[in-house]
Amino acid sequence: MLDLIIKLSGTSLRVFLSKGYSLELYLRLKQSKNGVGIEELYNSLNSPKPKQQSFDRFIKLLKDRKLIDITVGRDKRTKIINLKDDLSD
Repeated sequence: MLDLIIKLSGTSLRVFLSKGYSLELYLRLKQSKNGVGIEELYNSLNSPKPKQQSFDRFIKLLKDRKLIDITVGRDKRTKIINLKDDLSD
């Protein structure tokens, strides 16, 4: 785990080390090949969670930094998050 943290700290992915829950968020996104819904992702966190509004702001930050893609789900009510494929980690 320490190797992963050191590796992330030297890349554009270091933002995933900025919050108490963000490393777990990174690992969950990395593990999910078909994407995961924002609400499902928030509810699945085992780390101490921020308020939903803070979590949504962090997701927006990740999108603004072009680290994730957000797409509309099949039922049009959910938003699906995927890590960008071309990230160096």
